Amino acid sequence: MASEAGAKRPLGPTGESSPDAPAKRVRAERQAKAASTWDVTGRYALKCTCKHEPVDASEYTLDMHLEHDESTKLSSLFAHFHFPNLNLMGIMRLCPKSALDAQEDGLLHLAAFEAACELADGAAPGPKNKEWLMRWRGEERGGEGIRKVGGETCAQGMFMFKHNARSSPGGSSEAGVHILFAMVHNGKHLLFEGTQTSGQVPAAAADDSASAWERLFDPAWEDRPTTPEPDWDLDPEAARNFKPHNHWENPPRGGVIKARNKPGHKPGSVVNPTAKSPYLEDQPDWAWNTTGTWKVAGPELASRLDWDGDMTVTLYMENNSKRHKTGRQLWGEFDFGTIYGNMRLCPGSLARFGVHDSDYETPFEDECVLQPGVWPGPEPPGERRWGFMWRGFSEEDNFWVAEDHETTDILFADYGEDRMTFVAHFKFDNEMYLLQALRVKSGVERSRSDPTPNTEWLRYLPKHRCYE
Repeated sequence: MASEAGAKRPLGPTGESSPDAPAKRVRAERQAKAASTWDVTGRYALKCTCKHEPVDASEYTLDMHLEHDESTKLSSLFAHFHFPNLNLMGIMRLCPKSALDAQEDGLLHLAAFEAACELADGAAPGPKNKEWLMRWRGEERGGEGIRKVGGETCAQGMFMFKHNARSSPGGSSEAGVHILFAMVHNGKHLLFEGTQTSGQVPAAAADDSASAWERLFDPAWEDRPTTPEPDWDLDPEAARNFKPHNHWENPPRGGVIKARNKPGHKPGSVVNPTAKSPYLEDQPDWAWNTTGTWKVAGPELASRLDWDGDMTVTLYMENNSKRHKTGRQLWGEFDFGTIYGNMRLCPGSLARFGVHDSDYETPFEDECVLQPGVWPGPEPPGERRWGFMWRGFSEEDNFWVAEDHETTDILFADYGEDRMTFVAHFKFDNEMYLLQALRVKSGVERSRSDPTPNTEWLRYLPKHRCYE
């Protein structure tokens, strides 16, 4: 029989009148809670996923568990780890990433991190809480004994959870919890993936993790002052040695170490581990050695600069295997009397002459890092024509000057018997000047302690650019 509203009446008892209602409600609540969190407790097998210089993690273990404090009714998520080939073992502590999102300055310092690690009942990794932050502390055993490590970065690494409820057709189950996390050890960015292999945690790993966390703390980590960025003019030596924050090996205090592979070396900077020479790449027999001092003739430019002395260019080839991050580069310094400075060269096959640097798909500076096999030399396989930009200082105006937004060209020639020349177009004050040069002195090797071309290029950056 239909009701007045036209809807059919239920066939059985409903609401509180049903004897099964409380039991069904409890089961529903448990199922909802189980669906909102994952059981991440257990042992994990790890593998290192670094693209550059990965470590062998085949014997690494990580045991994760929730430790409950009866007095406060709060829980903490800990993970004990053992990395044998690094002589390292220790403990990790985790908090939800939302703790970082709540900070106005985007930084999470130790006190706030530890407060966020105190988890209210029910807080755990789950479908809506996959991203967490991790700090670690441990003991490293070496020739000098045991030392505490981990907290000196004063930052946290990303730690991400994923759950797979399905098994593979072959029967080898991929079900369970998977993790991805990053950490910095001895200045090296490490990236790991892990798979839950067991839901059991050894008793030793689960025994009072909070006390172990406190025992591994070194107060010197927090007392270490933050190094301010030096001033190029007041302290150029400190500026050259300054290591800027990069969020990989040197994150800012309270910052985050990213859980993905750091950018790899530029193409020209790949080091052959079997090479027996001190170079990134040995010069081929067909290539020209363009390094050295060049005497420059440019009557119109000399007249414009009101200079009647020598004009020189000195070219270098950055090619040091100990400085592989800089890569192999052809660059130089020039001294035209009233102006002097730095110049960077890129292969003519990549240079876009007469266009602004902003129009490049990649920055001009990146194009200056040479691909393997690219050298000055006869075509083919060499490159005779190169593009260049320059920065410098004008003594006439007592000010920094630059033509580092438009590429001009330099053309090399080798006539044998150690007689090399180049012809170049040098743009200054919106005018183009023709230069001709003869190499008068062969180049010398630059040492590892000499400034890199990147450093020298930055040194001549016009000061007004710093505020644009």
